[in-house]
Amino acid sequence: MPRFFFMALVGALMLPALADDVDQYVQYVGVGSFNNGLFGDYQIGNKYGNIELRAGQFRQMGGGWNFNMSVRRYIEQDANVDGFYVGAYGGQVDVIQVGSDLVRRTGVGFEMGYQWVSPYVKEELFGGLGIDRQESQGTSAVQATPSFLVGVSVSLDLHPKRAGKSS
Repeated sequence: MPRFFFMALVGALMLPALADDVDQYVQYVGVGSFNNGLFGDYQIGNKYGNIELRAGQFRQMGGGWNFNMSVRRYIEQDANVDGFYVGAYGGQVDVIQVGSDLVRRTGVGFEMGYQWVSPYVKEELFGGLGIDRQESQGTSAVQATPSFLVGVSVSLDLHPKRAGKSS
């Protein structure tokens, strides 16, 4: 999974270089929490939607790092206004204790959220429904199960002078 996250990060960081006009995209960096993980995030998007890359740690002792991402589409607005979005997420989304082992859960699913956007800060509240795949670690195994994702994030606009502009 870290290799996938690294490739997604490189791709997202290259998007501004591919844009014809610097006002066509927005970038945010911030912190947040979902389920039992704390993460830092990087978001890049345009008036249609965004990609959010998250890296962090699970709260359980020894839970390790998690990497996941969301691809989102705004509903009837662009990146710089308050409103709803829908999307999909994938990556490491949970860690649970089974006996003496901690088992990392990798999953995919759909999410929906609401964002509040000011000239400098974007705040988000999001939730999702997905499925965690069957995992095993050591002698412990966990069956595939439905999963819920609930989270919040607060991110700073990396280009606040451009806030409010959309193409």
